[in-house]
Amino acid sequence: MRLRSEHAIFLAVVVPLAAVAAPASTAWAQSPAARLELEAQPGCSTRDELIARVMSRSTRIRFVQDGAGVPILTARIEVGFRGVVAQLDVVEPDGRKFSRRLEAPSCAAATDALALVVAITLDPSAATADGAKPPDTSATTAKPDQPPDAKVRETPVERVPEPEEAPAIAATRRLAVGVMGEVVSGPAPALLAGAGIEVQASLDRASPWSPAIVLTLAHLWSADSTEAAGVAEFSMDLLTLDLCPLRLAASWVEARACAAGSLGRLAAQGTNTYTPMSSSRPFATAGATARLALPLGSRVAILARFGAGATLWRDAFEFIPTVFHRVGSVTLVGDVGVGVQFQ
Repeated sequence: MRLRSEHAIFLAVVVPLAAVAAPASTAWAQSPAARLELEAQPGCSTRDELIARVMSRSTRIRFVQDGAGVPILTARIEVGFRGVVAQLDVVEPDGRKFSRRLEAPSCAAATDALALVVAITLDPSAATADGAKPPDTSATTAKPDQPPDAKVRETPVERVPEPEEAPAIAATRRLAVGVMGEVVSGPAPALLAGAGIEVQASLDRASPWSPAIVLTLAHLWSADSTEAAGVAEFSMDLLTLDLCPLRLAASWVEARACAAGSLGRLAAQGTNTYTPMSSSRPFATAGATARLALPLGSRVAILARFGAGATLWRDAFEFIPTVFHRVGSVTLVGDVGVGVQFQ
């Protein structure tokens, strides 16, 4: 049999879940009727679409508006930082409850997976692969020695699966914006601290290879550095580009490994000295970062970043004739903030 590419990776998970649900529906098998509701974002899926996919697997199932005496099924599809999460809550006529939860690479795959679970929950005889198709004349034949109306269902012939290419992995484009507090160590005698904003564009797939690009702009400053010959004040404007090819995601956290480069301006001003002066120098690093996202819902997440990079220009600062600070050979950066997803 041939599976649609974005669904093939889910059957190994969805079928066992549906099989667990099947025994609970034995009492409904004589007349499989249920009330079904769907909660999903506009453009992701609809109740009619979900019902159509269920009916393609079993034409015996009926959906009613009144939930009296029939199972009540509530399906939910959420699109968030961690991907698409689908959940089915079932309340049986006798009050018993159970739930099924799964992750999918897209809304279409989540809808198909929910349809499979619903179909097997209500009708255990429903097909579990390509879906049950509506009856047609090719499914039944009349034997020559019987009246025309006496039809006998033929035994399906098992077919050997045809070779097929490895299924393509579905991808979801996402755009997110975050604000954060940031600290940087290395460019100044004391920690630089400030605030920044980041924009992230990603192509998330059901695979570690899920590339993303993140652009961060921050303004930072440090406490006054008191030296023997005066007081120095430091500030920095920093633009950082993260290229993140790898992503690991679970239901509660998302992690990315990134190559990072930054370019900015390091400014210093000397006061309380005989010859007050200010200086502005270019600043750049090359290194790597690790990024974490902890979802708080389908659109909001706590963001964190930790990185280290080699400093490309190491300027020295002095109150003539004494050098009181040289930019560190390694720059460390860390930030924590909140992000909002717009996809």
